[in-house]
Amino acid sequence: RENIVKTDIKQIIKEIGGEIIINEKQLKEIIYLVEYPNAILGKYDKKYSELPKDVLTVVMEKHQKYFPVFKNKDELLPLFIVIINNSKRHTSKIREGNENVLRARLEDAKFFYQEDQKIPLEKRVDKLKNVIFQENLGSLFDKTKRLEVLCNYISDGLQVEQKVKKDLLRSAHLCKADLVTEMVKEFPELQGIMGKEYAVLSGEKKEVAEAIFEHYLPRFSGDRLPVTKNGMILGIADKVDSIIGCFMMGLTPTGSQDPYGLRRQSRGKIAIILKNNLKISLKDIIQKSLSLYKESVSVELKIDENEIVSQILSFLKQRVKNIFLEDGIRYDIIDA
Repeated sequence: RENIVKTDIKQIIKEIGGEIIINEKQLKEIIYLVEYPNAILGKYDKKYSELPKDVLTVVMEKHQKYFPVFKNKDELLPLFIVIINNSKRHTSKIREGNENVLRARLEDAKFFYQEDQKIPLEKRVDKLKNVIFQENLGSLFDKTKRLEVLCNYISDGLQVEQKVKKDLLRSAHLCKADLVTEMVKEFPELQGIMGKEYAVLSGEKKEVAEAIFEHYLPRFSGDRLPVTKNGMILGIADKVDSIIGCFMMGLTPTGSQDPYGLRRQSRGKIAIILKNNLKISLKDIIQKSLSLYKESVSVELKIDENEIVSQILSFLKQRVKNIFLEDGIRYDIIDA
């Protein structure tokens, strides 16, 4: 069935002269849902091409299980491929039905995009007071304030010049504001992406906007790492803050269970530090982050502060070992 679908897709692409990126995981999910798979081509109104490319691809891929068609890697054609569970003799109504569904989703996205731009990111920050970060750990506004201080602390340790630090602190101030936009509430996968987009539209500097996006990287295994210094620092601060909060509340990963993604966040943070050879003390940053929690929220610690720091360092050490092992470094060298 998979070969049938891939052959169909290749034939369609050959006829229209476009390009397609086949998400193998998505394809396998679709294949298991259909008994008689066939690929057909659909289209949508060019007016929706005014939406950011990532909005279009998320709506098509994540929410409709369609395959977007590209003109090149940076530009979409107003076309999509959908896998149907039917004979190709009855495709016209199926195609029309899928086009209608996509039209409705894109119309929603267009509305959100237009409405969101009426309120600059800066004016959304205060709304974060109404969004819980984690139970007993305050709001996203509290987290934002901690990130501003922690970014300042880390940048001092790295001797970041004042001009760059100013952009960093602005990024930290705005980095969670897109979470209260209608677009991100409807399509959570766009967090950070829309933060960058709306920051630019709000008149923020491109360096500020880029760090807002990059602080979420890496988002999944194999994803790219941030390349700007401010994206790295903000990303480290954000991940440390989340890890500290969860360990404070005893929400640590157990076995295969990691509901808060702490292993992924820890691995991402370590990868950023190692790849860029950042000269920072994780222990100092952890202790600083812990002190910020004590100042911003009233929480009864499940365990002693020193024990929390020790547990986190041990947890991070294991992530470092795993990275080294994957890079082919021997156990005895790692342990030494």
